[in-house]
Amino acid sequence: TRTSSCVPVKYETTNRDNKMYIRHSSCKQTLKSILFIVLFLSCVVLIIYLMYINQGLSLNYFEYPLDVDLYMIYENRLKTADKKASVEPINPIIFNTILRPVPSCKLANQFSVSPDLVILVKSALLHFKSRDNIRRSWGNPNCYRHHKMRTRTLFILGRLGSADWEHSSTQKLVLQEHLKYNDIVQFDFIESYYNVTYKLIATLDFATSECSSSQFLTLIDDDFML
Repeated sequence: TRTSSCVPVKYETTNRDNKMYIRHSSCKQTLKSILFIVLFLSCVVLIIYLMYINQGLSLNYFEYPLDVDLYMIYENRLKTADKKASVEPINPIIFNTILRPVPSCKLANQFSVSPDLVILVKSALLHFKSRDNIRRSWGNPNCYRHHKMRTRTLFILGRLGSADWEHSSTQKLVLQEHLKYNDIVQFDFIESYYNVTYKLIATLDFATSECSSSQFLTLIDDDFML
């Protein structure tokens, strides 16, 4: 009888084959690393781009503002008859008012008298309770009578971002508040945290054009205590 046994076969490889295999594995690993890095960087750039777009930021090139003597420009503007500045502003004011007190910066009970202090409160659109609390506390003119100071408190608001904001329930409540207290200044820009700069620019423009006869102006948020 013949018997057969399984004898393991040993394959011998040359050093040249080993080197080629190692080199191939190394190139393959390097290629994977490069692809991973490219994919990772692409994801980072895409995420940053989407964040900019979502926040309404612009990726366009812009230059630093003009290096000018702003004080002298406005001094000369006040001296000219047409009130035109010698240097045009980079970002002109384009915000119209939706609601505004009549008269704007006069005492609530004496329309011909300008207050000594105008308190401009930057308030969020839905902060109805905060505005009521301010009217009953540090925004109330009676709080300053013992200092012999006449005050006027105005609340600065934006508007809703929806297409039918004029017919919304929120806008109706704001209108009722305005008719009741006559202290709302509402501008035609969307009420948003990212539009705080718009609110500041619009408020300063309103103050310089409507409240120039007052001695003092104070700009404050509705979550502060004066």
